[in-house]
Amino acid sequence: MPPQDDDVRESRQSDDNLLDEIPTVRNLRRIYRLANLIRDDEFLAELGLDALGELELKELLVAAGYETSLEELCDAAFRTKCRLRRATRYSDGSYPVFYSALDPETAEAEVAHWFSKDFGGRPQGQRSAYYQRFTCLFEGEEKDLRDKQSEWPELVHNSDYTFCHRIGAEAVQLGLDGLVVPSARRENGSNQPVFRRRAISDPKTQGLVKITFDAKTGEIATESTGD
Repeated sequence: MPPQDDDVRESRQSDDNLLDEIPTVRNLRRIYRLANLIRDDEFLAELGLDALGELELKELLVAAGYETSLEELCDAAFRTKCRLRRATRYSDGSYPVFYSALDPETAEAEVAHWFSKDFGGRPQGQRSAYYQRFTCLFEGEEKDLRDKQSEWPELVHNSDYTFCHRIGAEAVQLGLDGLVVPSARRENGSNQPVFRRRAISDPKTQGLVKITFDAKTGEIATESTGD
């Protein structure tokens, strides 16, 4: 039995790249990301510092470039690791992605979500972690997927990344430097997964972000210091 028109159309669509219909543009913008600094506040609590002393220590750690240099903040996501990379929203683990947001608030919301997941269900009361907020310059070719959210709701699925893995793989195959996508963790927020190290430069720190999760209430709060 010969294939029906609908079958041919469906087969043709499945063979095409989903990204083909979206124009590629070259863009230049600031993007934002949080980097791990101090994993939790137990370290600071053990020092017996008052609030002022704690703030001074955090500022000193930032000034000293604690743990990582500015370039390392950009390099880390692209460095080949001995262990296999884990799957993330836009990668099945076979290629690196530098995840960033188009504004600081969305960057904080993305990290806050995963911080709460780390400690969710554990009867530990409040837990806090400190992150270095930084910005860098993105310059490269990208496709903007934000207008496709209603057609492709899987872009912001809470846990199933299968569709996004396909999108990410297509972006890498096309040689794109990055994508602009809707955030799954902040309404009206936008993220930029970057696939090529050459597309990011000029990193600058922007102070600290303290994220606190209350395991009893499920509430999460963020507090920024510096600018």
